[in-house]
Amino acid sequence: YHHSPEEYKGQDAQIQRSVKAIHLSEYIVNILHSDTPEVFEKQLRAQGKSLLGLTSQNMEDVLSAVHSEVADVGKSFGIKLGEIKPVHEILQAANIRLTHLNLDYEQMNKELVKAKMALETLAKELQEKNKVLDNLAHVDGLTQVFNNRYFQESLDKEISRASRKESLFSLVLIDIDHFKKFNDTHGHLVGDFVLVEFVKVLAANLREYDILARYGGEEFVIILPDTQEEAALGVAEKLRAAVAATTLKDGKDKYTVTASFGVSCFDGGAKEKPDNKGLIKMADVALYDAKDQGRNKVAPYRVKKKWF
Repeated sequence: YHHSPEEYKGQDAQIQRSVKAIHLSEYIVNILHSDTPEVFEKQLRAQGKSLLGLTSQNMEDVLSAVHSEVADVGKSFGIKLGEIKPVHEILQAANIRLTHLNLDYEQMNKELVKAKMALETLAKELQEKNKVLDNLAHVDGLTQVFNNRYFQESLDKEISRASRKESLFSLVLIDIDHFKKFNDTHGHLVGDFVLVEFVKVLAANLREYDILARYGGEEFVIILPDTQEEAALGVAEKLRAAVAATTLKDGKDKYTVTASFGVSCFDGGAKEKPDNKGLIKMADVALYDAKDQGRNKVAPYRVKKKWF
């Protein structure tokens, strides 16, 4: 019964005590020979109190005498047991190992934290680099507004959205008047300065969700979502007036420019609708009309009458 002392149901008190004592001796053997003596020492104290009512002092007396008692028993049976270390030395060594393990675990945690932080930093750097690459792909390097590629993608999406919802949107094509002559007179560096300042004037007078892009050279284009022709012409006139009224200051030097605006409108509910190129062509025709009217004008797209 010494493996399960509770299974002994006899009334012999001496046998009961012996069964319990032999049961406790297994914990002592494990303290002497296992890799986790501290675990069995804790179990021994709990079982000793439960089975035999041993006090903490009783347990100390037992554990202090174990190594010498085991050595004496070995001699009685003619068994060479080798060195039997005192229990307190075994437990002390176990505590040292445990401390080292805890230190190793703590160090490992620190290394894991460092690795996690390094990965988070790398992920953030990659995110920032991806953002830079995305900007390089979609943003004009000089003016920092969207480039033609992004405009074309956005226009396709807006056409699809307006067609699906049968809604309206407008396109505004802009050209800085006599910009080639301006460049020839003042030089390309001044020309670049004017382009940068020009788009700032435009952007300051647009809604947050309007899309402003550089179409090419001194031409710019604006997508005005959910905007019918009349409202788009009002926006274009506001932009034209703002550009004409603005003095572009570069240190002591001051410059003024004007621009012409062509407006076309896309009706998603119409039976016949222009595609991407068709809508741009309409705005371009309107822009030429604005130039024909003397420049610094806003013109809507109108179907040209054919004369035969």
